[in-house]
Amino acid sequence: ELFSSLNYKKGTLRFGLPPSAGSVYFSRVLYLYSKEYDHVDLQIFEEKSKKIEEMVLNDKLDLGVVVEPFHNPKLELKTVFRSEAVLAVSKDHRFADRKEIDFAALKEEPMLAVSKDYMYYDQVILYCQKAGFTPNIVFHSSQWDILLEMAAENQGVTIIGKPLVEKMYSERLNCIHLKNPEFPWGLGVIYKKGRPLTVPMKCFLALCGEDL
Repeated sequence: ELFSSLNYKKGTLRFGLPPSAGSVYFSRVLYLYSKEYDHVDLQIFEEKSKKIEEMVLNDKLDLGVVVEPFHNPKLELKTVFRSEAVLAVSKDHRFADRKEIDFAALKEEPMLAVSKDYMYYDQVILYCQKAGFTPNIVFHSSQWDILLEMAAENQGVTIIGKPLVEKMYSERLNCIHLKNPEFPWGLGVIYKKGRPLTVPMKCFLALCGEDL
């Protein structure tokens, strides 16, 4: 207990956070953590999920956030937030009045997508391929707000985590449930399998996942 207490008071937590994850979920957790454990040196690294995965594997990060679905046999995953990926369309789009839509109906739609270096890009391609087609991607961006703005202007459609639309663009975009296949979307915290958890890591994980 004394050893844990000493580590606790002098600890450091290196935490990887991808774009948009803070606005969806982690802003609250980071605030609570920094307030309750102000003696811990919290170092936040803002990187894409692919880079975060690599840094955790190479012991450059203690914990990192990834977009789910996610699987790596060398990493432990704790799901902290569950939602779904939806089709986001302009209020003027021909699909705007639909509540749900088959993936196959998107075959010819001009698609706005995140950059290829995002882990989520691979997931979008995979789910489209499950439905039997390769998406007609007309624009890539590393910035979610650009994709949402373009979709709101009816310059294409985008497949995106539902919370991102609800928090920022609910008045200008409609969310349509995707089916055949359905597309779960969530956020998880990863750490290296077999690595002993430090006290700062345990404290952070304890704050996560309370409102699944």
